[in-house]
Amino acid sequence: SVAAPIFDYNGETIAALGVGAPTSAFNEEMIETILPHLLSTCIAISNRLGYNRDPYLELIDSDSK
Repeated sequence: SVAAPIFDYNGETIAALGVGAPTSAFNEEMIETILPHLLSTCIAISNRLGYNRDPYLELIDSDSK
């Protein structure tokens, strides 16, 4: 399975959205296909809750420093 957090207006994690499948069907290719949709959905929900940053871009930026 793979999951991503959902943030409220304060940037606090308040929930998570996950996708699961049988082990035989859940491989790296499936994760690479699902992950962009999962992350964009979590960002959209977080934005509706007042969170106005992209937490995943912030993580990428901090990893590259």
